[in-house]
Amino acid sequence: MWCGIPRSNRGPLGAQPASQTAAADLALVFWPLPRVPILLMFYEADAAEDFEAQAQMLFDTQIGAYLDLESSLFLVEKLIERLISDQ
Repeated sequence: MWCGIPRSNRGPLGAQPASQTAAADLALVFWPLPRVPILLMFYEADAAEDFEAQAQMLFDTQIGAYLDLESSLFLVEKLIERLISDQ
């Protein structure tokens, strides 16, 4: 269960390396709100396999207890904006 990761030793934007992620080239957990972790899983492009790079953002199963759908989408949108602007 990735949401149980302690919130110490955070990187930029509160990111922490995630454990237990299947085959992702990069996996980070962000904590934009105290009880709302977001898992970012990035898969690099593989020309030999004809796969494009892709990313997924996943919520903890309890997100609905804290935010409605519209607020969740707004939160992801703002996180993406911050990730892009911090390049």
